[in-house]
Amino acid sequence: MNQNVGTLDRVIRVVSGILLLLAAALVKDPLGWLGMSGFLPLLTGLFGECPLYTLFGVSTRASPEAESSSEPWPDTVTRSSACGRQS
Repeated sequence: MNQNVGTLDRVIRVVSGILLLLAAALVKDPLGWLGMSGFLPLLTGLFGECPLYTLFGVSTRASPEAESSSEPWPDTVTRSSACGRQS
């Protein structure tokens, strides 16, 4: 599978996933199980691939020329050419 999740996006997903899992572990409430949804952002952040991004042809990963630049956060949202245009 191709990675389609950019650096900043990955960091946000991993942090939010960990926070949701911690909330699930700490809350002794019937709704505490909702924190288990933290596995989804955690795993997509760790692997760098989001199935919904693939489905909609979206990528927050930097283009190859931007990866070689010296910008600290070169990530941009792009649409794949399968959608007929590219940003």
